[in-house]
Amino acid sequence: MIVDITEKSEKVAVQQKEAAEKKDFLDKQSIVIAKEEKEAAIALEEAIPALEAAKAALANVTKAALDEIKALANPPTVIVDVCSVCFFLYPKTTGVPEWPSIKAQVLSDMKLLDGLRGYDVEKTKTDDANKAKKRMQKIAKDMKDIPLEELGQYIYKAKNQATGGLYMWCEATLKCYDINKDVEPKKLKARTMKA
Repeated sequence: MIVDITEKSEKVAVQQKEAAEKKDFLDKQSIVIAKEEKEAAIALEEAIPALEAAKAALANVTKAALDEIKALANPPTVIVDVCSVCFFLYPKTTGVPEWPSIKAQVLSDMKLLDGLRGYDVEKTKTDDANKAKKRMQKIAKDMKDIPLEELGQYIYKAKNQATGGLYMWCEATLKCYDINKDVEPKKLKARTMKA
């Protein structure tokens, strides 16, 4: 009987030690989860101004202004480049962003402005975002005399209002994409650790 009690006591001690270790592990995990969730929330807060800027950029873009751009047979390079960035980001496009396909797939879409306003940055493909960023860099390089932070307003005022609005939408949307790309792994890690 004493042997039986001793064995049971040893077994209970092992179980208590395992339980204490598991509790310690879970306590540490809780701290990591809370940290990841907090970092994700902070990053998402940073995205709010970018989302608002993207929507505001479209406030002065009208269907008539887009039709005016679409009517151009040989538009200035900046218009083609900005519309190319929209082509890369807009989910309904396929092929190469040459002017005829931009006109047909982007500018002819009757719901383009609604689609841009309701754009879901989480569905942006990495390859498309990289192509869009590369084209944005080309625009900045082509207009190197204009400070980068003033480029959208310059295009809006000096080139074409609709193109300027689309440029500012693209700029803000790509910023949201970058923030989301940073946040998504943190959210995933927190969800995985909770499971």
